[in-house]
Amino acid sequence: MSNRIMLVNGRHAEELRVAIVEDGVLQLYDVEGAVAEQKRGNIYRGVVANIERSLNAAFIEFGDGKHGFLTRHDVIPQAFHRKVDDPRRAPIDKILQKGQSLTVQITRDAEGNKGAALTTNISIAGRFLVFFPYDEQRGVSRKVEDEALRRKLREKAKGLDVGEGEGFIVRTNGADQTKADLKVDLTILKRLWKAILDDSTKGQGARFLYNDQDLLIHSMRDNLDSKINEVLIDDEQLHARAQKYLQAVMP
Repeated sequence: MSNRIMLVNGRHAEELRVAIVEDGVLQLYDVEGAVAEQKRGNIYRGVVANIERSLNAAFIEFGDGKHGFLTRHDVIPQAFHRKVDDPRRAPIDKILQKGQSLTVQITRDAEGNKGAALTTNISIAGRFLVFFPYDEQRGVSRKVEDEALRRKLREKAKGLDVGEGEGFIVRTNGADQTKADLKVDLTILKRLWKAILDDSTKGQGARFLYNDQDLLIHSMRDNLDSKINEVLIDDEQLHARAQKYLQAVMP
Protein backbone atom coordinates (compact mmCIF):
# COMPACT_ATOMS: atom_id res chain seq x y z
CA MET A 1 0.00 0.00 0.00
CA SER A 2 1.38 3.40 -0.98
CA ASN A 3 2.21 6.09 1.58
CA ARG A 4 0.64 9.39 0.54
CA ILE A 5 1.53 12.51 2.57
CA MET A 6 0.27 16.07 2.39
CA LEU A 7 2.85 18.72 3.32
CA VAL A 8 1.77 22.24 4.27
CA ASN A 9 4.29 25.10 4.50
CA GLY A 10 2.57 28.19 5.88
CA ARG A 11 5.02 30.13 8.01
CA HIS A 12 4.61 33.16 5.76
CA ALA A 13 1.05 34.47 6.17
CA GLU A 14 0.83 35.86 2.64
CA GLU A 15 1.58 32.53 0.97
CA LEU A 16 0.73 28.88 1.51
CA ARG A 17 2.61 26.04 -0.18
CA VAL A 18 1.13 22.57 -0.42
CA ALA A 19 2.78 19.41 -1.69
CA ILE A 20 1.47 15.87 -1.97
CA VAL A 21 4.13 13.17 -1.95
CA GLU A 22 3.47 9.49 -2.66
CA ASP A 23 6.21 7.00 -1.76
CA GLY A 24 8.77 9.80 -1.91
CA VAL A 25 7.66 11.06 -5.32
CA LEU A 26 6.14 14.54 -5.69
CA GLN A 27 2.59 14.24 -7.07
CA LEU A 28 1.32 17.79 -6.61
CA TYR A 29 2.78 21.18 -5.75
CA ASP A 30 0.57 24.21 -5.32
CA VAL A 31 1.14 27.77 -4.10
CA GLU A 32 -1.72 30.01 -2.99
CA GLY A 33 -1.30 33.70 -2.36
CA ALA A 34 -3.53 35.79 -0.12
CA VAL A 35 -5.51 38.68 -1.57
CA ALA A 36 -4.87 41.68 0.70
CA GLU A 37 -7.84 42.60 2.90
CA GLN A 38 -10.29 40.54 0.88
CA LYS A 39 -13.15 39.36 3.10
CA ARG A 40 -15.83 38.46 0.58
CA GLY A 41 -17.57 35.26 1.61
CA ASN A 42 -16.63 35.58 5.28
CA ILE A 43 -19.42 34.97 7.80
CA TYR A 44 -20.04 36.91 11.01
CA ARG A 45 -22.51 37.33 13.80
CA GLY A 46 -23.44 40.96 13.38
CA VAL A 47 -25.43 43.41 15.49
CA VAL A 48 -27.88 45.94 14.05
CA ALA A 49 -26.23 49.31 14.74
CA ASN A 50 -28.75 51.52 12.95
CA ILE A 51 -31.81 51.21 10.72
CA GLU A 52 -32.27 53.70 7.89
CA ARG A 53 -35.93 53.64 6.95
CA SER A 54 -35.40 56.08 4.06
CA LEU A 55 -32.91 53.64 2.48
CA ASN A 56 -34.86 50.54 3.54
CA ALA A 57 -31.53 49.25 4.82
CA ALA A 58 -29.57 48.70 8.04
CA PHE A 59 -26.01 49.28 9.15
CA ILE A 60 -24.47 46.26 10.84
CA GLU A 61 -21.60 46.14 13.31
CA PHE A 62 -19.68 42.94 12.57
CA GLY A 63 -16.23 43.65 13.97
CA ASP A 64 -14.73 45.56 11.06
CA GLY A 65 -13.64 49.20 11.08
CA LYS A 66 -16.77 50.24 9.19
CA HIS A 67 -20.33 49.09 9.59
CA GLY A 68 -21.63 46.78 6.89
CA PHE A 69 -24.59 47.73 4.71
CA LEU A 70 -27.58 45.37 4.63
CA THR A 71 -30.45 46.13 2.26
CA ARG A 72 -34.01 44.94 2.84
CA HIS A 73 -33.65 42.69 -0.22
CA ASP A 74 -30.85 40.78 1.54
CA VAL A 75 -32.81 40.01 4.70
CA ILE A 76 -34.38 36.56 4.44
CA PRO A 77 -37.39 35.62 6.63
CA GLN A 78 -35.22 33.30 8.77
CA ALA A 79 -33.28 36.39 9.91
CA PHE A 80 -36.33 38.48 10.91
CA HIS A 81 -36.43 39.72 14.50
CA ARG A 82 -40.19 40.28 14.34
CA LYS A 83 -43.07 38.39 12.79
CA VAL A 84 -44.98 40.33 10.15
CA ASP A 85 -48.15 39.71 8.16
CA ASP A 86 -46.49 40.25 4.79
CA PRO A 87 -42.85 39.02 4.87
CA ARG A 88 -42.20 40.07 1.26
CA ARG A 89 -43.29 43.70 1.53
CA ALA A 90 -42.61 44.60 5.16
CA PRO A 91 -39.99 47.41 5.40
CA ILE A 92 -36.73 46.80 7.18
CA ASP A 93 -37.69 48.76 10.31
CA LYS A 94 -40.59 46.34 10.83
CA ILE A 95 -38.49 43.16 10.62
CA LEU A 96 -35.18 44.11 12.28
CA GLN A 97 -34.49 45.62 15.70
CA LYS A 98 -31.58 47.83 16.68
CA GLY A 99 -29.18 46.01 19.03
CA GLN A 100 -30.30 42.54 17.95
CA SER A 101 -27.89 40.07 16.36
CA LEU A 102 -28.09 38.19 13.07
CA THR A 103 -25.77 36.06 10.94
CA VAL A 104 -24.40 37.88 7.88
CA GLN A 105 -22.01 37.19 5.01
CA ILE A 106 -19.95 39.69 3.03
CA THR A 107 -20.96 39.88 -0.64
CA ARG A 108 -18.78 42.89 -1.57
CA ASP A 109 -15.69 44.11 0.23
CA ALA A 110 -15.50 47.59 1.75
CA GLU A 111 -14.22 50.23 -0.66
CA GLY A 112 -13.31 53.84 0.07
CA ASN A 113 -15.86 55.30 2.46
CA LYS A 114 -18.33 52.50 1.79
CA GLY A 115 -18.59 49.61 4.20
CA ALA A 116 -18.93 46.01 3.09
CA ALA A 117 -22.19 44.86 1.51
CA LEU A 118 -23.87 42.09 3.50
CA THR A 119 -26.51 39.42 3.09
CA THR A 120 -28.29 37.04 5.46
CA ASN A 121 -28.76 34.46 2.67
CA ILE A 122 -25.64 32.44 3.45
CA SER A 123 -23.74 30.30 0.91
CA ILE A 124 -20.73 28.07 1.61
CA ALA A 125 -18.48 26.84 -1.19
CA GLY A 126 -17.14 23.32 -1.04
CA ARG A 127 -14.94 21.33 -3.34
CA PHE A 128 -17.69 20.40 -5.79
CA LEU A 129 -20.81 22.14 -4.48
CA VAL A 130 -22.02 25.44 -3.08
CA PHE A 131 -24.41 24.85 -0.16
CA PHE A 132 -27.31 27.18 0.67
CA PRO A 133 -28.72 26.66 4.20
CA TYR A 134 -31.68 29.00 3.53
CA ASP A 135 -32.30 28.68 -0.21
CA GLU A 136 -34.06 25.75 -1.90
CA GLN A 137 -32.46 26.27 -5.32
CA ARG A 138 -30.83 23.14 -6.77
CA GLY A 139 -28.94 23.43 -10.00
CA VAL A 140 -25.67 23.77 -11.86
CA SER A 141 -23.20 26.66 -11.97
CA ARG A 142 -23.81 29.17 -14.76
CA LYS A 143 -20.16 28.74 -15.72
CA VAL A 144 -21.09 25.32 -17.16
CA GLU A 145 -22.33 26.37 -20.60
CA ASP A 146 -22.44 23.00 -22.37
CA GLU A 147 -26.06 21.82 -22.17
CA ALA A 148 -25.17 18.10 -22.33
CA LEU A 149 -22.81 18.54 -19.39
CA ARG A 150 -25.44 20.51 -17.50
CA ARG A 151 -27.91 17.63 -17.92
CA LYS A 152 -25.26 15.18 -16.75
CA LEU A 153 -24.55 17.23 -13.63
CA ARG A 154 -28.24 17.69 -12.85
CA GLU A 155 -28.67 13.92 -13.05
CA LYS A 156 -25.76 13.36 -10.66
CA ALA A 157 -27.22 15.88 -8.23
CA LYS A 158 -30.56 14.08 -8.01
CA GLY A 159 -31.09 12.41 -4.68
CA LEU A 160 -28.57 14.49 -2.75
CA ASP A 161 -29.86 14.68 0.82
CA VAL A 162 -30.68 18.26 1.74
CA GLY A 163 -33.13 19.33 4.40
CA GLU A 164 -36.27 21.38 3.98
CA GLY A 165 -35.41 24.90 2.85
CA GLU A 166 -31.82 23.96 1.93
CA GLY A 167 -30.27 23.86 -1.54
CA PHE A 168 -27.08 23.70 -3.57
CA ILE A 169 -25.50 24.22 -6.96
CA VAL A 170 -22.90 21.95 -8.54
CA ARG A 171 -19.61 23.72 -9.30
CA THR A 172 -17.73 23.30 -12.57
CA ASN A 173 -15.08 21.09 -10.97
CA GLY A 174 -17.81 18.61 -10.03
CA ALA A 175 -18.15 17.57 -13.67
CA ASP A 176 -15.83 14.57 -13.41
CA GLN A 177 -16.95 13.46 -9.97
CA THR A 178 -19.27 10.62 -9.03
CA LYS A 179 -22.55 11.03 -7.18
CA ALA A 180 -20.79 9.56 -4.13
CA ASP A 181 -18.17 12.35 -4.31
CA LEU A 182 -20.92 14.97 -4.38
CA LYS A 183 -22.62 13.36 -1.39
CA VAL A 184 -19.39 13.46 0.62
CA ASP A 185 -18.88 17.13 -0.24
CA LEU A 186 -22.45 17.96 0.80
CA THR A 187 -21.99 16.12 4.09
CA ILE A 188 -18.84 18.13 4.80
CA LEU A 189 -20.59 21.42 4.01
CA LYS A 190 -23.55 20.60 6.25
CA ARG A 191 -21.19 19.74 9.12
CA LEU A 192 -19.31 22.97 8.53
CA TRP A 193 -22.55 24.96 8.64
CA LYS A 194 -23.54 23.25 11.90
CA ALA A 195 -20.16 24.22 13.40
CA ILE A 196 -20.73 27.84 12.29
CA LEU A 197 -24.19 27.86 13.88
CA ASP A 198 -22.82 26.39 17.11
CA ASP A 199 -20.11 29.06 17.19
CA SER A 200 -22.69 31.80 16.60
CA THR A 201 -24.38 30.99 19.93
CA LYS A 202 -21.24 31.69 21.99
CA GLY A 203 -20.75 35.01 23.77
CA GLN A 204 -22.41 38.26 22.82
CA GLY A 205 -21.96 41.04 20.30
CA ALA A 206 -20.21 40.94 16.93
CA ARG A 207 -18.28 37.73 16.31
CA PHE A 208 -16.20 36.35 13.44
CA LEU A 209 -17.53 32.92 12.45
CA TYR A 210 -15.97 31.68 9.21
CA ASN A 211 -13.13 32.75 6.92
CA ASP A 212 -13.90 31.94 3.30
CA GLN A 213 -10.51 33.39 2.29
CA ASP A 214 -8.48 31.03 4.52
CA LEU A 215 -5.76 29.53 2.31
CA LEU A 216 -5.33 26.53 4.61
CA ILE A 217 -9.04 25.64 4.49
CA HIS A 218 -9.07 26.04 0.69
CA SER A 219 -6.08 23.74 0.42
CA MET A 220 -7.46 21.06 2.73
CA ARG A 221 -10.88 21.27 1.10
CA ASP A 222 -9.42 20.79 -2.37
CA ASN A 223 -6.65 18.27 -1.69
CA LEU A 224 -7.37 16.22 1.42
CA ASP A 225 -9.15 12.94 0.76
CA SER A 226 -9.17 9.36 2.05
CA LYS A 227 -6.03 8.52 0.05
CA ILE A 228 -3.93 10.84 2.23
CA ASN A 229 -2.27 8.89 5.08
CA GLU A 230 -0.71 11.81 6.90
CA VAL A 231 -0.71 15.62 6.98
CA LEU A 232 2.40 17.51 8.13
CA ILE A 233 2.12 21.24 8.92
CA ASP A 234 5.09 23.41 9.85
CA ASP A 235 3.27 26.07 11.87
CA GLU A 236 1.49 25.62 15.24
CA GLN A 237 -1.29 28.14 14.56
CA LEU A 238 -2.03 26.55 11.18
CA HIS A 239 -2.00 23.14 12.83
CA ALA A 240 -4.60 24.27 15.38
CA ARG A 241 -6.80 25.73 12.61
CA ALA A 242 -6.50 22.50 10.63
CA GLN A 243 -7.55 20.44 13.64
CA LYS A 244 -10.57 22.65 14.29
CA TYR A 245 -11.62 22.42 10.63
CA LEU A 246 -11.25 18.64 10.50
CA GLN A 247 -13.11 18.15 13.78
CA ALA A 248 -15.99 20.11 12.25
CA VAL A 249 -16.16 18.52 8.80
CA MET A 250 -14.35 15.15 8.99
CA PRO A 251 -14.74 13.90 12.58
